[in-house]
Amino acid sequence: MPGCGVSGAGQVLVRVKAAGVNPLESAIRAGVMTEAYPVIFPSGQGRDLAGIVEVLAELADLIDAGRLEIPIAATYPLAEVQAAYKELEQRHTRGKIVLLP
Repeated sequence: MPGCGVSGAGQVLVRVKAAGVNPLESAIRAGVMTEAYPVIFPSGQGRDLAGIVEVLAELADLIDAGRLEIPIAATYPLAEVQAAYKELEQRHTRGKIVLLP
């Protein structure tokens, strides 16, 4: 997505809906656990979040609109995951292998 600051492979843009700090992180920030978890500020507490991965949301919209089709090579029940993996190892699939609950 242009202008979003996501610049490369392995990065995603998340529209954060909620964020928080869990109780253990609060204790670390307060210095209560310095022997077990020494902290040098700034530190990494407060990375818990819930949100929407924007690129996935954009892809879902394209699929819903019929503008993007994902080819599915095969479906397997979850109980047959080993058979699905064996098919994947062959590297002859044209499309995705989907595991069903």
